Amino acid sequence: MTIGSDEYICHAQGIRQLRGTIAEHNRQISGIFRSWSMARIGDEFNRYYSMIQAATVAVVGLVLGFKSLVKVFNDYEERLDNLSALTGLAGKSLQWLSERAKELSVSMIAGGVVVKQSAQDIVDAFTKVGSARPELLKNKYALSSATEE
Repeated sequence: MTIGSDEYICHAQGIRQLRGTIAEHNRQISGIFRSWSMARIGDEFNRYYSMIQAATVAVVGLVLGFKSLVKVFNDYEERLDNLSALTGLAGKSLQWLSERAKELSVSMIAGGVVVKQSAQDIVDAFTKVGSARPELLKNKYALSSATEE
C-alpha cells in the first residue's frame, strides 16, 4: 500500500473507527469495574459504618440495661425470700412488707429525714432487725416501725 493512496486512506479510516470502538468498550469496562470494585464497596461501607456502629451500641446498651434490671429484680426477690424464711411471713403479709420497703425508699420520715436507701436495703434492714429482735417477727407492723426508727 502506498501512503496517501485511496486504499491506504480507506484502511486508515477503518483503523480509526476500530480504535474508537475499542476505546468505547474500554470506557464501559472501566465503568463496570469501578461499580464493582472493592474500593467502592469500602467507600459505601465507610459511609454507613457510623450508623451501623451506633445501632450496634444501642442494641448492646439495651441488652446490658435489661440484664442489669433483671439482676436487680432477682436480688430483690432473693432478699424477700430470705425475709420470708426468717419471719415465716408469706403471701399478703410478705407483699405488704415489700410494698412498705418500696414506699420507705422514696419517702420522708418524721423530722424531715429523707430516706436514701433502696428498697433492697430496707428489706435487708427488716431482716437484720428481725434477727436482732425475734419478738418483732410475729407482727409485720411492729417490724416495719422498729426498722423505720
